[in-house]
Amino acid sequence: EGKYYSNVESIVLVYLRQYIEHKQHSYLSPYIHHAEVHELKPSKIYYYRVGDSSSTSSEFSFKTLPAGDATNLYPLRVGLVGDVGQTHVSVQTLSHLQDHAPNVIFHAGDLTYADAYGPLDADSPVNTGETHQSRWDSYARLAEFVNARIPIVHTPGNHEVEEVDILAERLYNTTSFSFPTNFPFQSFAARYPKPGQTAFGDINSNLFYSVDVGPVHLIVLNNYIPFHTGSAQHKWFNEDSTGIDRSKTPWMVVMVHAAPYHTYVNHYKEMECFMHHYEHLFHFYAVDLVISGHVHAYERTHPLYKYELDTCAPAYIVIGDGGNSEGIYRHFVDELDTNNNTFCSATSDPNTVGDEEWGPDYQRTVHPPGCSTLSFQSAYGTSESRELPRGLVPNSSNPNTFWCQSSQPRWSAHRDPSFGHAILTIESPSVAHLKWYRNVDGVATLSDSTTYERLESCANIRRLQLNSPISKSIVLEGDSLTSLPNVLVALGFITLVLSFCVMGITCMYHKMQKNSRDTITFGRLDETSSLDTNSAL
Repeated sequence: EGKYYSNVESIVLVYLRQYIEHKQHSYLSPYIHHAEVHELKPSKIYYYRVGDSSSTSSEFSFKTLPAGDATNLYPLRVGLVGDVGQTHVSVQTLSHLQDHAPNVIFHAGDLTYADAYGPLDADSPVNTGETHQSRWDSYARLAEFVNARIPIVHTPGNHEVEEVDILAERLYNTTSFSFPTNFPFQSFAARYPKPGQTAFGDINSNLFYSVDVGPVHLIVLNNYIPFHTGSAQHKWFNEDSTGIDRSKTPWMVVMVHAAPYHTYVNHYKEMECFMHHYEHLFHFYAVDLVISGHVHAYERTHPLYKYELDTCAPAYIVIGDGGNSEGIYRHFVDELDTNNNTFCSATSDPNTVGDEEWGPDYQRTVHPPGCSTLSFQSAYGTSESRELPRGLVPNSSNPNTFWCQSSQPRWSAHRDPSFGHAILTIESPSVAHLKWYRNVDGVATLSDSTTYERLESCANIRRLQLNSPISKSIVLEGDSLTSLPNVLVALGFITLVLSFCVMGITCMYHKMQKNSRDTITFGRLDETSSLDTNSAL
């Protein structure tokens, strides 16, 4: 108490939310202070206050992340949460998350849901897309007990866009954003800069980025700004991925708000265009995990590539179950309704829209011309019944493929339409454990767990060996993987903590869980893996 050895001068930022139709309700933010604190030592607790000579905040503390050799870096406990909002369930989720004492939190986007409230009323949701900016301030107060104590890395989601009733335009060829001419993401950029950012408030600086968090190289992507091949984001992703030193950060994790793979009715197959430009790159660069929100429920997949099980592909974690006011998403597309129709029909028939027209406007506005939003697969999931239920929506040009499947897909490992959070514990360069806790009657109940193990036997190991020659003319487009050259992975930069050096790279599988309903066994080179397809239902 009172034994502070240093003062750090902050940069003060104020922004104006200038509405067009509701000019009289335009908003001027309070002072937003950004302070850089240098020369922090690893694994130390630091105490601090915020304020000036006239008034200060309460005392807070945080613990810096570990650094050094492998004995210091592991285990790394990562809290996973998304789509939090401002409800009593939001507080429950954050409290449970804090109780599990993560070293760092990865937030998959959709923080405040301020855009669910019009500028005239901060208490009654209207969901017109307009925003009541004071909800950003109330969210900061609500989440302060976590945000002030645990390092957090944020992903911008669709509720961070905020483009109604202001000057804002997002097109597939938009190259930059700035106030006062084109300023979506303004509120998010003013408050939540990327780690290491010094251009505070600059919208363009924190829309996509990467950061080293102990043994994890985390890449944050944005599916709500131009992402296609040739865009600034796509070029950056290739450059960043080829520069990772997997001897220092063996785990490569991508976080993007909208979920590429899930089985819920809401937002079903919303990321097909995005995945056309990135899925082969995730496979090529040996991404281990892809973390997303957007879907207000929990689901995790087995490692998969283009809807097929593949031990050398990423596994996907959907964690958009933080507790927001829009509620939980309850129905799967393969679930049967009272008329024995699957809920697939609730997504509307994709055959009635053009190949580029599936998905919400706020997503399609950044799709490049000619980017397909539709895909069809075999009808059969974990249940091999030959009698297909109604409503699976066959492909009009190929009736043997369908928009949805007849039961939980074989690539879907576990799903549960409940609020909660997850803890990802990185145990070593090759092993990590995931535990998902469901909010049940105010108690965090362990409801799903699995182990990820990265396998050196995968073919991707050839592309990631150190000291391989770099090709300066890689063209990573389309679906081809066989013709791509070897890549040297080096020069990963350090942002949050110092990294360490330990050899061993690539891939993972799910260790078989006991009491699984079905088991799929398949091999990759000399390895054999058993995958469970256990469902919560």
